[in-house]
Order: sequence, then structure tokens, then C-alpha cells
Amino acid sequence: TGFGVQDSHLFPHQFMRAPGGWIWMAQGAFNYGKVSQPGHEKEAQQFDQTRMAKFRPDGSEFTITSNGPCNIWGLVLNGEGEAFIQEANDYGYPVMPFHEYANYPGCSNGQWKSYAPEFPGTPGIPMGGTGLSGLALTDAKGPFTDAWRDVMLVANPITNRINAIKMHRDGPRWRLEKLPDFIESSDPWFRPIAITIGPDGCLYIVDWYNKIISHNEVARNHPDRDKTRGRIWRVKAKTMPAFTVPDFTKATGDQLLAKLGGDSLAQSHLAWQAIIDRDMKDLAPKLRKIVAAKSNATNPSDTSAIPARRIAALWALEGLRELDNTLAATVSDLNRNVRREAVRFLPRGLTAEPSGIIHLIKSDDVLERLLSQTGDTDSEVRAAILQTLGPVMNMEFYNSSTGYPQNTALWMRALLSLARAPLTEPMGKSTQSGKPIKVLEAYDREFERYLVRMFLEKQPNAVAKFLDSDDAKKLPVEARLLASLAL
Repeated sequence: TGFGVQDSHLFPHQFMRAPGGWIWMAQGAFNYGKVSQPGHEKEAQQFDQTRMAKFRPDGSEFTITSNGPCNIWGLVLNGEGEAFIQEANDYGYPVMPFHEYANYPGCSNGQWKSYAPEFPGTPGIPMGGTGLSGLALTDAKGPFTDAWRDVMLVANPITNRINAIKMHRDGPRWRLEKLPDFIESSDPWFRPIAITIGPDGCLYIVDWYNKIISHNEVARNHPDRDKTRGRIWRVKAKTMPAFTVPDFTKATGDQLLAKLGGDSLAQSHLAWQAIIDRDMKDLAPKLRKIVAAKSNATNPSDTSAIPARRIAALWALEGLRELDNTLAATVSDLNRNVRREAVRFLPRGLTAEPSGIIHLIKSDDVLERLLSQTGDTDSEVRAAILQTLGPVMNMEFYNSSTGYPQNTALWMRALLSLARAPLTEPMGKSTQSGKPIKVLEAYDREFERYLVRMFLEKQPNAVAKFLDSDDAKKLPVEARLLASLAL
């Protein structure tokens, strides 16, 4: 409770069930609030302007996970755990990767820490209009022709269109290609304000159907604003059959397993969620087998080890609290997305006890295994290591009677192992301001340093005590300097 309600078109929105037992959400630029669990107002967190956040369904945790951009009216989670958000104001990056704790330029720059690096957008893809209002990722196989498969669709109510973007992998990053518009309407009242791909593979469009365009160009009390009409469209190719949708509350375990990483992204998400909701612990051995599968280089048509299938199985195991040592080998998998998701759940997977993350992290094995992965070649995996270590370290220290657990040196060494010296280049231009910012590898390095310092700032007494210890003297000067800055 306590969310800001100052601006009705910027209320909390984009609610999405995410792995790890979280609900993700976004807030727009002009709302300000103090968010807390009812009855715990003294513990409220200031939640202002455009930000992403996540919370537990029971309200027990609320975590702010990013700053900016302006209005995030689109959010997509693909089958391999990669998330994408949208900047509504058409600054040239209508879709961008979402990384927890990143800082996106826009309407919340005042919330940034002074040392926060700016997330580099992908420039040069303007859609037209000022109120991009939804993202939907079509399935790689589904009720569309080849040209429209695995395509990111963009709702554009200002121009009465559904725009389209093809996303190409470019190493650890993405390159965007603007495609012809997916839908054009001659009806000036056609206002697509939300879109999604359903479990049948079809595109569903919420059409506000309004004469007046929706994003501040016309006064909100204009008499021509329509307040009675609205439409929902279902779109597919006439010649292509839609997916058959089972009843996920009644499907058998094997039927649900078959959906993991399958042709329908929505059905894959519903399958791992149903396995958790129905507490189907009897599926744990089969799920572990899926997670542990290796790519079959001699038979590319073998889909048993595709990353999306393994990752969905991993999400299901985590939700069932049935992770085990099988996970440890996965952190060194060939696929970076499998490694990233494994790293996020590693603290839960080194014991069979269902007692929760605070107790599991006490094993030094967890820290040592995470520490062994800090040299990973992929920036998202390295960031995930820090995003995993930081919050759990804070809980560990919070639960310590002295505020300085016995394995403090190991904690600090794990975090500071990624406190490497900054890079001076490459440089590029901000996609919003045009100012020079660090991009590519230089940005990655700066973001890792940012995460280290941000998490260490929450434990100043422990950091100060550690810096006075002999263990600290074994670290590079650059790591000790960053720790000192955290004070």
C-alpha cells in the first residue's frame, strides 16, 4: 500500500508474474509514494517517479529494481529469462533489455546515485508519436507467417498502428531492425494501448477507441474525449491455426513438462507456474533431468536440451523448493542464459532444506562457487552474480547478532572480486541527451562497479571493519578503493 496516485495515466502497471516468487511492476513519471506492507508503515520505502519494482504476492517484500526511463508501458519476459521494457516517448529506443538495478535515462534521473552509469540505449529506431504503449513478442512458431514470427510488436496509439521490430542477437547485446508496420488503421479512433500474445499464439489488442489522442497533446478535460467505448481485437493469419490451449489446472504432469520451452511462450510460462501452484513435487526428478540436459551437437533437431526448456524447468524447481546440487554444474553451462538463471538460484540449490534463502546462503560452498564464476565472459552473468550476492549478503548481515558474520571476509572477497578498474572507452552518445557516455564493455565494467558499491553501502560498519583487516590487504588496491568509496 502507499503507492502514489497523483497521475492516473501513470499508476502502477505492467504486473507480471516472474521467476523466483516475484511479481514485477512499473510506475510512471509523475507519481510519488511511500510503499509498505499494511501495518508496517514505519518501514515504508520512498517510491517516486518512473521505476521498476518487484514484490512478493503476500506483501512480505518490496524491492525497487531500476530507475527510469519515462513511462514503461511495455514489459516482456522471453523463454530464456531475458526481459525487455519500453520507453513510451519515442526517444529512439522503443524496446531495450531490462537489467535489475540499471539506470535508464528519462524522467527519473534525479533518483540516480551520483556514480550511476547510464544504460546505453539502441539508437536510431524511432516509431513516430509520443505514447508507445505496449510490447508483445510473437512466437517463433505460431499463427503468423514467417515474416511475423519472433518479432517484437509495439503498440502506437498516437499513429493508429502496431509497429514491428526484429531483434537480432549481437554477442551479449541486441541489434534492432525496424520492420514494416504490422497493423495500420484508417480509423483515427483506433488507439492500441496494450497488447499481448495469448496462449493460443494470437495477438490481443486493447483498443481504447478514442477520438482524442492519449498522451498529453490535448487537454484532459477536452469534451471530445470518449469515455464509453472500447474494443478488444484478436489477430492471427487467416490461413494459420491457433495453438490449442489446455486447462492448466487439470493437465497431467507430463503434459505440463511437454509445454516447457515449447512453441508457445505463454504456454511455457503457464506450465512452470502451474507446476508450482499445484505443488507437483513428484515432477522434481524429471525437472532436474531437463535442467541437467546438454545440447546434442550431433543432432540439432533434438529439442530436449534447448535453453528455454531447461530454464523453465529451473524456474519450476525453484518454486517447488526442489533445487539440489545438480544446479552447481549448470553455472558453467555453455549457454549464457542458462548460466545466468542458475547463478540467480544457486543459493537455494546447495541443500535440500526448504528453510529459505537466509539459511542456505550460510554455506561457504555457495560463496566459493559464486566466486569461481566471477571471471565469466558474459556481462549479464557477472551482473547476476552481484545481483544475487548483494541482497542475500544484506540479509545475512542483518541476521547476524554481531553484524559481522564469521564469513565476512569471504563475502567481501566475493563482491570485490568484480570491483575491477574502470575502462576509459568505448564511448558513445546518450540516446536521450546526446552527451558522451560509456558503452559496451566500458558500460559493463561501470555497472558492475556500481552494483558492488551500492550493496556495500548498506553495510558501512562491516565494510570499515573489513578494510582494517589483514584479509583486505590481500585485495587489489582498486577493490579496496571502491570499498572505501562505499563508506
